[in-house]
Amino acid sequence: MQIEKKLVPKLRFREFSNDWERVRLGKLVEIKSGISPSSYNFSEDGKYPFIKVEELNNCEKYQFQSRFYSNSSNNLIEFNSILFPKRGAAILNNKIRISSVPLLMDSNMMALKCDDSKLYYEFLYYKIIKEKLYRIADTSTIPQLNNKHIIPYNLFIPTLVEQQKIAKFLTAIDTRIHNLEKKKDLLEQYKRGVIQKIFKQELRFKNGDGKDFPEWKYLQLGKLTTKTGKKNKENINYPIYSINNKEGFLPQGEQFDGMDSNERGYDISLYKVIKKNTFAYNPARINVGSIGFSGKLDDIIVSSLYVCFKTKEALEDRYLKQYLNTFQFNKDVLRFSEGGVRQYLFFENFSKIKIPLPNRMEQLKIASFVETLDKKIALITQQIEQSKSYRKALLQQMFV
Repeated sequence: MQIEKKLVPKLRFREFSNDWERVRLGKLVEIKSGISPSSYNFSEDGKYPFIKVEELNNCEKYQFQSRFYSNSSNNLIEFNSILFPKRGAAILNNKIRISSVPLLMDSNMMALKCDDSKLYYEFLYYKIIKEKLYRIADTSTIPQLNNKHIIPYNLFIPTLVEQQKIAKFLTAIDTRIHNLEKKKDLLEQYKRGVIQKIFKQELRFKNGDGKDFPEWKYLQLGKLTTKTGKKNKENINYPIYSINNKEGFLPQGEQFDGMDSNERGYDISLYKVIKKNTFAYNPARINVGSIGFSGKLDDIIVSSLYVCFKTKEALEDRYLKQYLNTFQFNKDVLRFSEGGVRQYLFFENFSKIKIPLPNRMEQLKIASFVETLDKKIALITQQIEQSKSYRKALLQQMFV
């Protein structure tokens, strides 16, 4: 005897047990398309925001503002409608928003207004987030969405009460993510402001006796660093690393499709051997922050194109790491780079850059202070990633 499969999600609130119902989306929503911007007169004090596809980048979930406003109510979209693009790459990027105010839309936009007695708008928002717009759309040529794709689309829905509970639970997670991201942004702003004040000497530290440290010197990096990077002439199969502008040193396989240079058949005998506490950078990409510090990494190799160096005794590694993230250093990188279409900063010109140099004790105090902020930012970043992973898992398990 064949057992009928129950239409229920893997993860569910315990007070619900009924099967979910299969319904065509067209029976649950009113579909509206936007119209040409030439239909409106725009003004700064307009009442209704006019939404183009680009405006979807200005928010995460709720759409309530725009660069354009109009007082016209022609083809007005009600609040709590689900907004998304009708055509183009934005469909593949799953750009979906909820109108939190009445608004107007461009002809490349579409809106769904739910029948409130059958379908909760935030439940539909999360359902489409999970399903992905491109699975509803026609993607055979240029991705596009029209009524003919929306009306027959089948989805499974529970009772309205269960829809609302699912949506409110997921909204709480989104609110947590939003608050964490806001907290991170504020902390990063604070860090940038403090670093600027430190290196302008508007904010100074005291020594152990509460007295001022000596005045700072300004020295060229060539006097504070030594070029390194001997070739891997013995062709030893050391771990191969690259450097990017986010993580610094990164195993090459993680950055390039899971394969490193050795697996691609490159000659690694020309690569440079990196020891502990070594700085290295890509001379063609240092202008976008591609510089890293090896720290405890030892006996790894990087491309022969990279410039490698170590600091001398007067310059603390931890202090230099922080200074390399300053606006002034980036400004000097651009100033000393040379080349035509592509600019390069080789060690000869890198050595000409002057940096502020406190004594070693103040360097360490500066580094410790900024590192404390970095740890706080890293902790919040971890919390954001964990919350996003949790949200993703719930989306997979709370819907049929």
